[in-house]
Amino acid sequence: MVRLAHKHAHLTGIPRVSLTLAYQAHELRPDQVKVGYFDVVAGKYRELAEPGIVADREKLRAHLRSSTRYIKQLQYWKFQGNKGIRFEYHRLLRQSTLGLERARLNIGNKTSHDPELILNSGDKVIGLGSGWHASDLYSYLASKTTHPEIVTLVHDLIPLKLPHAMSGMHLESFKHWLLQIFNAKATLLFYSSHTKNDAQDWCARGGHGSFFYRHFRLGDELISSRQCGIRPGVTGLKSNNFILCVGSIEGRKNGLNLLKAWQQLRGPVGVAELPQLVFAGSSNLNNTKHLFPDGHAWPEIVFVTHPNDAELAYLYRQCRFTVYPSLYEGWGLPIGESLWHGKLCATSNCSAMPEVGGLDCDYFDPHDPSDIERTLRKLIFDDQYLAVKMKNIDRSRLNSWRDSAQDLLSALDHPARAAVPERVQ
Repeated sequence: MVRLAHKHAHLTGIPRVSLTLAYQAHELRPDQVKVGYFDVVAGKYRELAEPGIVADREKLRAHLRSSTRYIKQLQYWKFQGNKGIRFEYHRLLRQSTLGLERARLNIGNKTSHDPELILNSGDKVIGLGSGWHASDLYSYLASKTTHPEIVTLVHDLIPLKLPHAMSGMHLESFKHWLLQIFNAKATLLFYSSHTKNDAQDWCARGGHGSFFYRHFRLGDELISSRQCGIRPGVTGLKSNNFILCVGSIEGRKNGLNLLKAWQQLRGPVGVAELPQLVFAGSSNLNNTKHLFPDGHAWPEIVFVTHPNDAELAYLYRQCRFTVYPSLYEGWGLPIGESLWHGKLCATSNCSAMPEVGGLDCDYFDPHDPSDIERTLRKLIFDDQYLAVKMKNIDRSRLNSWRDSAQDLLSALDHPARAAVPERVQ
């Protein structure tokens, strides 16, 4: 979060999940749960003096920018060559930069607004973010004589499962983080059984042995932090006459195969009989035309670029149903959000996505455009089938984010379980 605050990044996915869980857990047990962050320059774990600001992402970002510094390593020269050597070079370079910053901090005698969090014996330190960007945290925790239990949330193993989607440096950083977790004897935290199985498989192949873990379920409710306006282009969409896809077209989100399936639908039925297909995410018309099979965007394809919370909620409420064709997910937030709004989601039959959707979704092979097309065709043209499926959505199994935080706290109340990797032949 410190890194994102200084880079002005738009908070989606993992950062929003982390902040929401931390805030809700603190609200449930304010005397027991402290919200903090690692100040890498000062080498201290700090407690937010006002934990309530976690509920407002803009206030939190401003606070972190004023209270901490983000370390970007000095670039002495550009190193080319072996990825492993390059990673070690950059890691040492970062440490030297950090040493200079700490010396500067001591000279200036500058202190943060937030006090250092004192860790006592029996405490648990729960890392909810993408901890592979904060590797110094584990060295700090290992230095504590009180030996708090380290609990690290592993959101997914996408860098290992889809390495082509990562840069070489990020992949090496992720592997380094995993090794740090095991060396620190951290308890792993999962919200997906599929990710836990991926971790067991990685351990078996790398000879890392067993690990301890806890499990809880994420929230299905749409995360929303503040009221925002809705753009006219969004309110102009006809109710129940469009299909919603939350995510970008490019890469792992697999919008290209969705477009190929859509092209097959366009052929026999004609454009006039099809609803609109709305992409709500980072894609836009200018940078995605090359992805269309004929080189030109089709008139029924609509892009809602960087939708805010109110716009997303509106799109979920007004759509006919949703589609989520991702190739791999550690969870798949848009699936649960769709069901939370009472809308069926047609989604991929792989990784963790069936865990989110259960019996309430229709599934397809995301690698097969024809299978996507068959699934969409039934949902578009069989009104009775779609109505029955949506009527039968089992809301009792869906979690609010308060429910999810309670699940997390309950998991932390109980001893961790052991996962023993099976031997790889």
